[in-house]
Amino acid sequence: MQNINIDLLPICVVIYRYDEDGDFIFEEFNKKAQETENIQKEQLLGYKVHLKFPGIKPMGLLDVFYRVFKSSKEEVLEIGLYEDSRIYGWRRNVVSKMDKERLLVVYEDISKENELIEEFEHTLAKKTQELKKQKAAFEELFEKSSDGILILEDNHFVQCNQTIVDMLGYDSKEEILQLHPADLSPEFQPDGQRSLEKSQIMIQLAMQKGSHSFEWKNIHASGKDIWVEVTLTPISLNERDVVYVTWRDISQRKEMENKIQNYTALLEASNRELEELTETLEERVYQELEKNASQQKQLFAQSRLAQMGEMISMIAHQWRQPLGAISTTASNLKLKLELDLFDLSTKEGIEEAQQYFSEKLDNIENFVQNLTTTIDDFRNFYKPNKRSVLVNIKAPFEKALKIIEASFLADGIEIIKEYKSQKEIHLYQNEIMQVILNILKNSQDNFREQRTKKPKIYLSCQDTEDGINIQICDNGGGIHHGIIDKVFDPYFSTKHEKNGTGLGLYMSKIIIDEHHNGHLSVKNEGEGVCFKINIDNGELNE
Repeated sequence: MQNINIDLLPICVVIYRYDEDGDFIFEEFNKKAQETENIQKEQLLGYKVHLKFPGIKPMGLLDVFYRVFKSSKEEVLEIGLYEDSRIYGWRRNVVSKMDKERLLVVYEDISKENELIEEFEHTLAKKTQELKKQKAAFEELFEKSSDGILILEDNHFVQCNQTIVDMLGYDSKEEILQLHPADLSPEFQPDGQRSLEKSQIMIQLAMQKGSHSFEWKNIHASGKDIWVEVTLTPISLNERDVVYVTWRDISQRKEMENKIQNYTALLEASNRELEELTETLEERVYQELEKNASQQKQLFAQSRLAQMGEMISMIAHQWRQPLGAISTTASNLKLKLELDLFDLSTKEGIEEAQQYFSEKLDNIENFVQNLTTTIDDFRNFYKPNKRSVLVNIKAPFEKALKIIEASFLADGIEIIKEYKSQKEIHLYQNEIMQVILNILKNSQDNFREQRTKKPKIYLSCQDTEDGINIQICDNGGGIHHGIIDKVFDPYFSTKHEKNGTGLGLYMSKIIIDEHHNGHLSVKNEGEGVCFKINIDNGELNE
């Protein structure tokens, strides 16, 4: 799920990590899940699932977690009633194993009958998307692959992995080896073609095209049908021409397709919207690429976009307090009126009411102004402004901190500032803010991952003979010595695949070293890591 922002998905997505105690720990809890369960993910991350959702045991979902984690086979809990002191509702869960440590759970609240259509559509789309993405990640694995893998030579299987044996229900590989693909299939495929003849056609297509994928019906040892998605790829193995075959069990997907056939019209409409959206996105991507004169500018744009999700989260933190205050103030005003707490029959009562309402409305106006300022800060940060300004380095620091301060407060991060620079130098202010936010956000993510107690960030800047020196340090334990020299490489990330793009520090290095004639470096100091920025006086580079 590296390239997907799960908070944008319209279904509930939760990622659990299996710990050494044999429990499942919350690792991700997307926005839809937070809305559905009326809880913030900060209240869950790092906690054991049965402590926060005790109803998971009687529901039977925890047993599904352990089965899937042990077998690596996806399971669907079609309808389950979840109940505890806080929540009561019906849920549908799809549980699959991401890797050796994590489970992916996709679920929906199906308490209302009119949500069943959306359940089938989202589940099917999610299933299809997962299958495509997992293929690229696992197709090179053999024995440990969750997909079935076979080697076909001279139209007979000469090797297969254990997944194939389990998938077909046989006792050993020897029962499968030396068989023709048609020997594991019914005489006819669903389209009426003989399996023997069609398998030869599929192999020839793979030889001609270099690779060929299709759906195929096999027969389990028990006699039941098994639907698989087959990919044939001709390769050279030990100087022999063979066909690398992957099988992915899509039986559940086929069953789901049959179940939702009554919703074909709705699905087609959704597909049309998806196609239109894809065309629009393709056009926008093409236009954006046309504007970029070099690969560096493309990476720069990608890095800024990667920050946008984090920035939106920061705005949510910034807005929470004023919105709550506005709601409380409005409720108080309404309550005063409903309870007739002002004597409007006297001049003194009217004046008292006017004064009270004037004060409260002024408060609301101040809160609204605070919300507007937050949006203005966010909008200004993303303006494509490439003009340099003569400014003291404190200005971009304070603007960056204002954007991220609510998120830092929520995580209990203390910021210690020491501004000693008096110079005004030419800067691309938004780019400098991007560098500062990249480094601060990396520290915040590391604090969360390491669960740092009393996290602190130290900011300092002072004048030098040739320019200014900036240091941003933290107490998060530092970066492993084996990878610290790689942190400025493009697409290198120390975060989990779902969180990192590997572009933030790379683009920060370009902004400082190339755009500002400076130097950005990093080393471990004290209890954490320290980023040092030197910017010289003089003209700036485009």
